[in-house]
Amino acid sequence: MGTTKGYYYSDENLINENYILKFGKYKAQNIIDLAEKDPNYCIWLLKQPSLIKYEDIKDFLEHKFVDKNEVYLTFGKYKGKTLTYVKGRDPEYIEYLKKNDFVKEKMNSLYEKL
Repeated sequence: MGTTKGYYYSDENLINENYILKFGKYKAQNIIDLAEKDPNYCIWLLKQPSLIKYEDIKDFLEHKFVDKNEVYLTFGKYKGKTLTYVKGRDPEYIEYLKKNDFVKEKMNSLYEKL
């Protein structure tokens, strides 16, 4: 049995057809493996309305990637990383974001957490 951000899965999940993508560029791949291989795609996938039809995949992705108190960057060199991650590794980048007019004007939720 393994774990990924509080979500427990067994070897059975790795072969369970409910965890295999039936669509998109990663069709026939397991979502658990894909979460490690391409987390940005998984974050994008989680936002797609059609995912509601795939409850097991949606549940896994929510447990893996959704933190209600965290902001994920959707652009730049830290795309797909959390703000907490970037703050701990590159404080100069945080200062750059604070001064960036586009972030100030168009990305309110991000700017407020800087």
